[in-house]
Amino acid sequence: YMRPEHFNGHTSDAEVKREMLQALREEGWEPLFAVEDRSDVAAMWREEGILCLQCDKIDFKTTTTWSLSDLE
Repeated sequence: YMRPEHFNGHTSDAEVKREMLQALREEGWEPLFAVEDRSDVAAMWREEGILCLQCDKIDFKTTTTWSLSDLE
């Protein structure tokens, strides 16, 4: 599953992933868990009843700049 083309660059990741989850469920799949770093998306997974393993707590709404060294 990739980001659907009908979403523009202003659609939040949480909205995109929620729609992708709905598509999976419509096809008969039920994810056991998700691995996520973004706090808003992790909250969405949990709202949808999916166990979310949050590997980092990144809030891109408040982070204005970052570099590759921030990921280490």
